[in-house]
Amino acid sequence: MFQLTLRSKPVFPKPLLCKYENVVEDYVVKGGVTLRAAGGVCFKKFVVSLTNGYEPPSIRTILRRIVKLYRILEPLLAAFLCSLDVAISLTLDGWSNCNLKGFYVVTMHWVDVASLTNKSILLTILDISAGLVLASASGLPSSNTSNAWAGML
Repeated sequence: MFQLTLRSKPVFPKPLLCKYENVVEDYVVKGGVTLRAAGGVCFKKFVVSLTNGYEPPSIRTILRRIVKLYRILEPLLAAFLCSLDVAISLTLDGWSNCNLKGFYVVTMHWVDVASLTNKSILLTILDISAGLVLASASGLPSSNTSNAWAGML
C-alpha cells in the first residue's frame, strides 16, 4: 500500500495522499478543528496514528488550499444567491478573540420555502484593524465586493 523511504516516512500513492489531504482540509473547513489546532502537535500525532504515517500539511498549506477552494466557490455562491426566490438578510456582527483583536462576521439568513425552516451561512470574516478579509496575505480578496456580489447587494 505504501513504501518506506530512508527516513522511515511512508510514501503514499497519489490518490491516497490526495484523499488524506482533502479529509484534513474538509475537517478544518467544517469546524472539526481550528486552523491553529490543525498545526498543533496533538492533531498531527492523531492524524499520523490514524493513517499509518501520513503527516498533515502545515497551516499555511491548509490555508492556501482553502483559499483556492474559496476562489472557486465564491462566484458559484453569488450565482446561487442571485437565483433565489426568497429574500435574504445579511448581518454584520463584531467579535474579538482572546487577544482582543477585532473581527466582523458577515452572515446570511433566509427561510427555506420547502421546509419553512430558518437557514444561515457564514459568508466571511473581516479583520477590523486592516479592513481586509482574514488571511488576506494568503490571497483572499479584500473586503471590497466582487462584481458578482455587487450586482446582488
